[in-house]
Amino acid sequence: MTEGGTLRNALDRVEAVQAKMKLATARTDHERKLEIVNLRRELSIEMGRLSEAAQREPWFASDPGLAAEFRARLSAMRSTLALHQSNWPAVSLDEVTNEYWLSTEKMRSASRDFMSWTRAQLSKPY
Repeated sequence: MTEGGTLRNALDRVEAVQAKMKLATARTDHERKLEIVNLRRELSIEMGRLSEAAQREPWFASDPGLAAEFRARLSAMRSTLALHQSNWPAVSLDEVTNEYWLSTEKMRSASRDFMSWTRAQLSKPY
C-alpha cells in the first residue's frame, strides 16, 4: 500500500500524543492529572482522525478483507485503551500502583501492535 500519506500522518499524530502521554504519566506533580485528561481527549480526537484517514485510502475500498482486519485491530486497541482509562480515571492517579503500570503496558503493547501492523500494510504494494 504505497499511498497512505494521510494515514501515515494520522499514525504519526497518534504516536506523538502517546509519547506526550508517556511523559506525563511518569511525572508526579499535581498538574499532570489535568494534562493527562487533556491528552486523553486529544488522543481520542486523533484516533477518530486515524479511522477517517484509513477510510480514504484506496486499499480500504479495494480490499474488504484488509479493511475488516484494520477495523478489528483498531477496535481491539481502542477497547484496551478504553478499559485502561475507565479503570484508571485521572482523579485516581495519586494512587499509582503496580496494577496501573501493568494496565499501562498492556495498553501500550496493544497500540504498538496496531501501529506496527498498520505501517507494515502501508509498506506493501497494492
